[in-house]
Formats: sequence, C-alpha cells, structure tokens
Amino acid sequence: MADPILLSKITSPEQASRLFQSRRSVNAVAADKFYQGDHFQDFDGWIGAKPPQGTPGYNETVLQIERGFVSENVIKEVTDRHGSGVLGREPLWGFLPSEAITPSVEQRRKLFSKLFKLVRTTVQRVTGGSQDNLAQEADDALTIWWNNRKPRNVLKEALRIALVEERVILRFFLPKGLRNSNGEIVLRKDLTSAVDIPRLEVLTADIAGIFVDDDTLQQFGVYLYKRRSDDKKVAEVTFVQDGLTVLQVLVDGEAPQTFPFELGGRLLMHELVRQALISPQVMSNQRALNLALTMMMRNVNLAGSLERTILNAEPPKKITKVRDKSAPGGYREELIETNKYWEGPGATVALAGLLIRNDKGEIIGRANPNISFRDPVPIDTFTGTRDQFYASILGQCQQRHALISGDAMASGKSRSEARGEYRGSLWESKDPVDDTGRWMLETELRLSAQLCGRSREFLSLRADFNATVEDGPIDPEDRQENRADVQAGLMSKETAMSRNGIEDTDAEVERISQEPQPTIDLTKQPQGDRLPA
Repeated sequence: MADPILLSKITSPEQASRLFQSRRSVNAVAADKFYQGDHFQDFDGWIGAKPPQGTPGYNETVLQIERGFVSENVIKEVTDRHGSGVLGREPLWGFLPSEAITPSVEQRRKLFSKLFKLVRTTVQRVTGGSQDNLAQEADDALTIWWNNRKPRNVLKEALRIALVEERVILRFFLPKGLRNSNGEIVLRKDLTSAVDIPRLEVLTADIAGIFVDDDTLQQFGVYLYKRRSDDKKVAEVTFVQDGLTVLQVLVDGEAPQTFPFELGGRLLMHELVRQALISPQVMSNQRALNLALTMMMRNVNLAGSLERTILNAEPPKKITKVRDKSAPGGYREELIETNKYWEGPGATVALAGLLIRNDKGEIIGRANPNISFRDPVPIDTFTGTRDQFYASILGQCQQRHALISGDAMASGKSRSEARGEYRGSLWESKDPVDDTGRWMLETELRLSAQLCGRSREFLSLRADFNATVEDGPIDPEDRQENRADVQAGLMSKETAMSRNGIEDTDAEVERISQEPQPTIDLTKQPQGDRLPA
C-alpha cells in the first residue's frame, strides 16, 4: 500500500522528491524521444536482428546499423496535426463578472427546460457598470500580454507534451532578477505594465506535479530544481491556506521562505492531463515502420552493388619475379594468388577450377567453376509494409481521414465517419485545454493585479476560454449543406460563415455590407423577357 500524501510532512526537498518516484514512465520518455526525432534511442528503437552482446565486433556492428538506420517521424506528424486541430486557430477568450452566466450554462438550462417542458425564466446577466469597466480593463491589459508573451505557444507546447506523455505541468513564477535587495518586486503603476512581470513555463511530470493532500483533500503543487548559484536542491510548494495562495520555498540547510498571493484560490501551478495519443502500440508500429524503411535502403545498397560468390574456382593469380641466385639472371617467376577479382570496363579475370586430388594427393582433374548471386527483394515488399504500419498509426490516433482524403475510391460516408472520429479526439483535448486556458488568464490577471496594488479589484472577474476546434478544410458538400440550411431558414448566415471557416464573422458581415450591391439595368433586358408583376 502506498504511503499517504501529506502536505504537512513536506518540509525539505528530499521529502518532496519522494512524490516523484516513477512518476514519469519509461514509455513517456521513449515517446518524447520519438517526437524529438531520436528513433534509434541507443539501439532500443531497433527491432531488427541484433548481434549478441559481448561478441567480437559488437560495437562496430551496432555502429554500422545506426549509420544505415532510416526513420520517418510519423509520431510527430500525428501529434502536430492533433495540436493544430485544437490550437491552430486563435482561441476565443475574455473576462466576465463572476455572477454572469456562461454560454454553456445558459445552453444547458435551455435544453433542460425544453426536455421537461418547463417554463424557463429569463436569467439576466449581472453586468453592472463598474464590473464592465473592470472586465474591459482586464481584456485590454491581457491582450497586450497575449500578443507580447505568446502564451498560446506555451499552451501548444503543453498540449504537445500531454499528447505524448499524458500529463504536463504549467507554472507561473516571478523572475528573481526583477526583485530588489529585499527580495521584493517593486509595484508597477498600472495593470498594463504589471502583466509583463509574471512568466509562464512548461514542466515535465518528473520534476513538477499537482498532488492531493490525504488529510484535507486539497490540491497542492510541487516543483523540484537545483539552484544555479550553489547547486543546492530546492522545492517550491504552492497551496491555498485561509483563502490565500501560498508559495513556500524549501532549500537544504536554509529556513523556509513563504510568499502569499491573493489569487482567488488559484494555485501557481496547473496540471494538464489528457490520455496519451502516443500509446505503446503506436510506438511499436513506428519501430516496425522504421525497420521497413531501413531494410528497404539496405536492399537498395545490395541492388546497386550485387554480392557474388564464386564456387569451385581458384582465386585469381598473377606472375611475379622472386629473387633466386640459382636461376638465370638471378630471378625466377612464380604464380601467386592475388585474391582480387577485377571488375569494370576492360578488366579480364581468368579463373581456373579447383584441383581435384585423390587420397594419395595426385591430381586427377579440375572442378567446374560457377558463380552465385542473389537478386534484390522487390521494393513492393518494403513499401507495402511501410504503408501498412503508417495506416495503422493514423488509425490508432483517430486520423484515418488524412489517409483517405486523396483516395478517390473512398465513399463520402467513409470520409465523413473518419472526419467525425478525428473531431471527437480533438474534443477530448479541448476540455483540458480550455481549463488550462482559464487558469492561465485568471492567474496572470490576479498576479498582475497584486503587482500593481489592486489585488481585490479583479477577484470578481472570471475568465472564459474557448479553443476553436478545426478538423480540416471544409468539404464542398458541407458548404452546400450550410447554404441550403440558410436558404431554408434553419441556420443563420453568421453560423454558416463560422462553419465555413470564417473566424471573425462580424468583420465579414461588415465587409459584405460595405460592398456595392449589384443592380439591374432595365434598359438592357433581353427582348421577350418580362419582369415579374
């Protein structure tokens, strides 16, 4: 039975490090190496024939295999495609008064009321003037932060690691270089200048994590690292106590340091968890695909320089002069083996059959020489194997639509089902990404508010974050269906624009309204045409 996790027992970096035993699995590390392009992985990524360890020439054989190793990073391809489907388009975000009803809650209430035929009362949004002003100020300030600090890129990296390793941690921190001699950060004059101070980083699960205290059932975060100045182990622990977010810094041999923040119950760390897209089966298929490519290149090398075996023939010989005082002129001629089979234009090689001797050693004849060689394996064997494993990886990652998009034989239903499967996998990532986006915005706002002396003013605001799922180009059939629904009065033009890939529908409507409308010149009507009465 595992030991209980108790925040009260974490009083040193050594005790904090016990929480991370086997936290980042071997599969997670291997999957990350695949994504980064290291597919050989010190021979662990090679599933072909291996020489027995300890045999003569083992290291040289391994080196030759590594030099001839060929890989195709399909794991990176499927991971990046999934990430682009969730965060490829600009997400929608903003701040609202905490009393305001979110669109999802309002929609759920409508569906609930319709389902049970209840009379739904109209719920007015509480957006007083002061609250609106604060929300507008927060939007303006964090728009500058969003554009300058590029937190969307940080979120993309976090999603990428979660798809590969299942979990990833994001952490806000205040750079030490911005602190004064007392270790404090000087307050900024306004929110706009304060949003540039907090920094956001991505951490792997072997050095950071969110845990639940078994006594209080409250979450807390831990981050382990070594201090650069003296290489001492440091543990940063963040938790909520009496409504305040506390950052406690534990260093070996030093008294703990405690820093309080008013963040409305938010921790300085957040864990994004999503079932890993890169499973052990996907990695197994990637290894098999790499083996097929490597063997195909080996086959190409053999095809370019065929290996021949000459049977029952003496090696090529040449005549050479050997010093011999008893011979006329002081030299005699000898026939010696060269072991060199000359090839190329103009080369002539004479091979004689091996001498056949009887039991007495007497020559009784010569053998008939012959040559043996093996044709290369047809390339279809390797390309077919590669295609099979490539399709298997795409299928396991719910991206079969990428495989059949150019298949003229695939039916429209097959394409639609494959696209729907891909869309469903993107929505599995959308929920944790939206949660992480809300944590990023609210924590950044409340940290910045404290850094300009306005801690409590913005606690009444909450962030709304909505990642825009994009499952690929809109099919012509889908566009036609959207147009038909608009004409039938079943869909608004703005909704149809959004489904057809237009992000800023308001701007598009404005542009359309400003375009000159076509007019009918009655003087140019063709003869026989009549205008409707």
